[in-house]
Amino acid sequence: MEPSKQSRGGKDLFRERLDAIIDLKHPLVRLAGLVPWSDFDEAFGRFYKPLGRRAKPTRLMVGLHYLKHTFDLSDELTVERWVENPYWQYFCGFEFFQHALTAVTDGVILPEKGEVNFPTLLAGAWAIGGCPGSP
Repeated sequence: MEPSKQSRGGKDLFRERLDAIIDLKHPLVRLAGLVPWSDFDEAFGRFYKPLGRRAKPTRLMVGLHYLKHTFDLSDELTVERWVENPYWQYFCGFEFFQHALTAVTDGVILPEKGEVNFPTLLAGAWAIGGCPGSP
């Protein structure tokens, strides 16, 4: 089944939006604005089948994969740090801070190095420089 779309522009009376509490000049925030996220939806769309439960958002999966390999972390440490880091959550497309793993990453298994030609996919985004792990 195709991935769910993350809502944009929603309001929540009791929560502050991430873009209101983070530094919008942070390298990951800048990179998030430059990455062609819709291109990933198109590129990975062929892998989705119209059955089963709805897939995780493509931006979440690509973002987690980028963070995992940029910081050379295991799946577990990537998810653990993601929960603690509002910049990582913003980079992965979330508007509000997420406090729990299961609501977002239940069943997430990140691809291993070599399974996805990830450097090629993000070469254009890395071109802005100033991001951890940029060549």
